[in-house]
Amino acid sequence: MAFAAPSIPARQRGAIAAHDDDALLDLVAAVARAAVQDPARALLVPERISVRMFNAAKLDVDRARGLADPLTDPQRTPTGAAIIMRFNVGDARSIAWQEIVTAALRPDRSMWLAAVRRAEPVEPVADGQLIFALRFIAERLGTSSLSRGRYHDKREELVAEDVARHGDDALLPGLLPTLNQIDGQMRWKDALKLAGLAQTQAANGARLGLARQAAGLPAVQAMALYAAVNDRWASRVTLQAFAIDSRFALASRKGADWKLVIADARVLLEREGMPVPIGDAPKAMGRGKRLSYRYPVNGVPGAPVPSHLRRHSTAPADPQPDPDEPAKHRELCVTGLRVWLASLNTRDKRTCAAFATWRAGKGWPSQSKFARHGGFSALKAEAVAADERDRSAHGEPVPHDLLRRADQLKRELDKLLVDRVAGPAPHVEAAGPPSFGEMLRAAAAGPHAVGAPPKQ
Repeated sequence: MAFAAPSIPARQRGAIAAHDDDALLDLVAAVARAAVQDPARALLVPERISVRMFNAAKLDVDRARGLADPLTDPQRTPTGAAIIMRFNVGDARSIAWQEIVTAALRPDRSMWLAAVRRAEPVEPVADGQLIFALRFIAERLGTSSLSRGRYHDKREELVAEDVARHGDDALLPGLLPTLNQIDGQMRWKDALKLAGLAQTQAANGARLGLARQAAGLPAVQAMALYAAVNDRWASRVTLQAFAIDSRFALASRKGADWKLVIADARVLLEREGMPVPIGDAPKAMGRGKRLSYRYPVNGVPGAPVPSHLRRHSTAPADPQPDPDEPAKHRELCVTGLRVWLASLNTRDKRTCAAFATWRAGKGWPSQSKFARHGGFSALKAEAVAADERDRSAHGEPVPHDLLRRADQLKRELDKLLVDRVAGPAPHVEAAGPPSFGEMLRAAAAGPHAVGAPPKQ
């Protein structure tokens, strides 16, 4: 477990301090537009200029602004690296260079600036977590190469599924870093190299021995299945949750006219002689309320199975929970506090905020996880008492055995997280592909369990 000191941003000075945010973005936009006037970059759009191109073009722009010496004048345009540092000062979310340039070129950038100024702090991503995330997404896509766009889209899909299934206990939002987090830490090609992945898709996926991911069940058929089981229509969010619980892949619903989806599902049900729900819209619920629905616990025979279930068809239906997991997590929280307290001088602050600053990048549980174990104050008191006991018994507050135990706990808890995310329910393929009518009747026959979508 690495223990790195948190970085402290330097005080702004020189060209950075000479311009407010709006003025600085005006300069970025001017330089970006000037950079693509070079005939050698005729096919390049301003939003795609690199930091190197920016730094070369800014000198001419500053001369045109009337600066006698564009290298030393206090009003000069800062370098690309300095601008990135300006918008990433402190612990705010990582903002990539291309996002800054794109925002600078907008006619109205006020909303972007407001979002940046109120951005929530993000924690740095450990190399181990980054490797896991990239490989996890690549495995779900059935590929050995990964682009930034495919990572972003698949992460959003998996996070939405995890939140729909587990609500506040969902793991993927914190386990899979956002694209901005990765961009703020290293170049995409360096992240892929770290994870042992290629950057671009091979021209022929078959050469890699990779099967194409099966298409999902169309929304119309999924809606008919939902209606056959529940005798009502589903909203977009409810249909997604129903598909997750029923363990079938659902095709993209982006841009679908939901009234047409329901109308076509009605036709399918009538054609198969199945009961049709009354009305032509999902049941309205009160603000913040969730309806419950039934779903077939054995899945839908013949429906396309999500890729992660196909890859783990012999895995248990649900990973068996470790009854000691809460105690292990609590022990790791207390150990992190013990190490922090032992590192402090007499006059150092012992507040929750001070701990949050200290732990950045060190791999200890964050203070936001303390509430489930009694809160920061209770755990700190336990840590103080434990340090005093070991100081009296061994002459030091943090024995080496304690750190070895912490490493072991971290490995065990990480494995539990991965198993919970990747562990799928089994799916037994039918002997032959059933008709859609047979799928409908099998789903309606049950057995059923009760599920609920996230709050809408």
